[in-house]
Amino acid sequence: MCISDAPSATCARNQQPLFRILCSLDSFSSLQNKHQRPETSSLIATGLVFLLILISSEQLWRWWLAGNTHWHELMVIERNRQIIARHMGVDALACLVVFVCGWRSKHLHADLFASKTQQGKKESGSSSLQATYASRLFTYQPSGFRIALLFFVYQIKNLYDSYVWSDGPEYLFHHVFSLVTAWGCMFPNMGSYYAIFFFGMCELSTAVVCILANFDVDQGVPGLGDAMPYTKIGVGIVFVFLFVTCRCILWPFYSYHFSRDVLTALKNEKGLTIAQKRWMKFFLVSLSGLSVLQVAWLGQIFVVAQEEFIKIGWLSAA
Repeated sequence: MCISDAPSATCARNQQPLFRILCSLDSFSSLQNKHQRPETSSLIATGLVFLLILISSEQLWRWWLAGNTHWHELMVIERNRQIIARHMGVDALACLVVFVCGWRSKHLHADLFASKTQQGKKESGSSSLQATYASRLFTYQPSGFRIALLFFVYQIKNLYDSYVWSDGPEYLFHHVFSLVTAWGCMFPNMGSYYAIFFFGMCELSTAVVCILANFDVDQGVPGLGDAMPYTKIGVGIVFVFLFVTCRCILWPFYSYHFSRDVLTALKNEKGLTIAQKRWMKFFLVSLSGLSVLQVAWLGQIFVVAQEEFIKIGWLSAA
């Protein structure tokens, strides 16, 4: 106990809680220093709470669908209800949560977009951004760190579900790389500025594709697309728009700035630890691999879209 009028630092530490559930953005900072990440025990506790929320949401969807099997004969089959519960109660929910967190922090990226609007000052704007690379890579951003933590926890559940449901190697590859990248963002805390987009805002398109996955023949409910063809097309159109916006326009934009910042840091390398250098090189590899997947998925989108339009008569078969 502290008996002096001015408690020592040791006494203050002894009075700290064993862990905290980090809910507000202000709580995502160390009790000793607001410019550092929270204590590990609080991160573990908060991650477990979010994981429990996802699991509970999935079970609630299963319970709700089981009580409404009269809606359609497809809902009578338990496996179909489990598929929808997974895509809606876990995947779509988690993606929407990180998107909202990212969207509420989009103002922090004003400097990136401001550099593109400086007509006639492109060279000075570019050099100004390069000069501030360290703040974007190494400055602690509570909002970005929160998104990285939630994204990391979701990918744990996602990886488990993909293995159980045999989604395919490309999905396992994506989830593993996403997991490791999110971990590197949190420990040793690099790039939380960019996590706002890569783990947050761009997941809006993923949320919609998770809804669309319910109609997929292989990974969704067989027959649901035939039962609700126009709903499937409507969701698909929304997804294509968001995918092109988030993954084909904004993704290359952020990838360019992130890669340039990392390469600048590696070139200067003053004050960088060996661990930081290794993580930054891994980030570049991870970003490249995930970007290749975006291109592959874009091609798949056009193929599937053409097939669906032919089915409903909007296009004629060649």
